[in-house]
Amino acid sequence: MFTLLIGFFLVLWTCGEYAALHIVVTGLLDLRHPLVTIFMLLWLAGWTIGGVALIYSWLWNVGGREIVTITQDYLRIGTRIPGFCRTKEFPLSDIRSLRLSPKPTSSQQYDNRLLGTEGGALLFDYGPDTVQFGMGLGGADAKQMLEAISKQYPRIMADSVTDNTA
Repeated sequence: MFTLLIGFFLVLWTCGEYAALHIVVTGLLDLRHPLVTIFMLLWLAGWTIGGVALIYSWLWNVGGREIVTITQDYLRIGTRIPGFCRTKEFPLSDIRSLRLSPKPTSSQQYDNRLLGTEGGALLFDYGPDTVQFGMGLGGADAKQMLEAISKQYPRIMADSVTDNTA
């Protein structure tokens, strides 16, 4: 249902974007009033940025996937949406304290799902950063994945792997 709502809003967004561009490009904008011009250009910039974020969110909801691959040397986390793929690679030697992620509040979870950035059920320390992955995994699946990784790669695990999702 949410995906249909975003799709409908994208149709309306496209109409607004086209109308604003038409006004700016064809000269219908009265250039004698600089405040009107500034407002229209700022509005168009904000409308465009918001639309791009909405398109990303819609694509994520339609066909977004997170793909996690572990080799002897690297942990790769890839995010794929139709038409775009981004993969980050982390050397296992630089990963510390792989553990379960704390359970988000219901409002955080809703906001993250709305934007297609759910965070993830697992996290690890990588230098000064904390990296989350495992979007869409429930508690039992995250524990199972953590146990499977800990058997193969114990050196990247937290000192005491505990369930901090309670």
